[in-house]
Amino acid sequence: MNISSTKKDRRSVKFLGCAALSALVLSGAVAHTHAATFPAKTVTIIVPFAPGGATDLIARIIAPRLASRLGKDVIVENRSGASGLIGSAAVVNAAADGHMLLLTDTSFATAAALTPERPVANGKELTPITMIATAPYVVAVNPQLHVKTLPEFIALARKPAKGDLTYASAGPGSSTHLAGEWFNALIGSRMLQVPYRGGSAAVQGMIAGQVDATFLTIPSVLPYAETGRMKILAVTSEKRSAVLPNVPTTLEAGLPKMQGVNWNGLFASVKTPKNVITQINKEMTYILHLPEIQSQFASMALDPAPGSPENAEAFISKDIQRWTEVIKAGNIKVE
Repeated sequence: MNISSTKKDRRSVKFLGCAALSALVLSGAVAHTHAATFPAKTVTIIVPFAPGGATDLIARIIAPRLASRLGKDVIVENRSGASGLIGSAAVVNAAADGHMLLLTDTSFATAAALTPERPVANGKELTPITMIATAPYVVAVNPQLHVKTLPEFIALARKPAKGDLTYASAGPGSSTHLAGEWFNALIGSRMLQVPYRGGSAAVQGMIAGQVDATFLTIPSVLPYAETGRMKILAVTSEKRSAVLPNVPTTLEAGLPKMQGVNWNGLFASVKTPKNVITQINKEMTYILHLPEIQSQFASMALDPAPGSPENAEAFISKDIQRWTEVIKAGNIKVE
């Protein structure tokens, strides 16, 4: 037996083992570096609604500022359908590295309340980064209805049989759908929902005279109200809106239980590293405090709502509970 040869082989094996271990450690360090580097490429903000609506406008205001802060391009991509679920699914199925985000609205909460058993719909696959803004809903009608006040509209809505009066929504299960059913439940009316593919399409149907009313948000309807193509009877906020000072709140107009706001928030996959969530939250907080952003939001009747991911989660959980109660009270189901 060649003892010197055996020792040499053992030294070779030992060397190879160390080399392999070093390579493994090095590859792990490189992988960790890539995981910790954000952003490494273009960031995409998915808006799960059609272009032209309030959520889309907010995303396009935010995107260039976020790009400036991150040092990478930030693009906005619309993936509409299924009341926001198609866009949500795109983010859930993307790499959980923060490069694909979801900017959505209260429809996130209504979907969770309507279908808690569905993985994408129940919101558990996504985590909030920050709230962005809030805005009240409006009770708006087609001028051809010839009603001037909310009490007059309520009286009219209570008279006809189901289907005689209609309201436009941004789609089945959307917050505008449930806001309409909330109104129905509170006053005992039976207005029929006419679903559209997004808030912008709902507005177009409204001003075209296809429907009688809608429960959208101020940013969506303000331009048309200012030109007389839509009449806003009330806002659902606690106080009157600064851009609609002559429009009463639902509380002032005799419908005190219909108070609440639509919200917009930014989300990522629940598997996204916490340091990435923290970084995006920090940049968004800076952006939402910029005077020009606050001015733009104010002109759209939006209230900036920056805060921590934890605060956003608490707010959204409370909103889901509220819509769950509305759904149960109205026995609302969406196929």
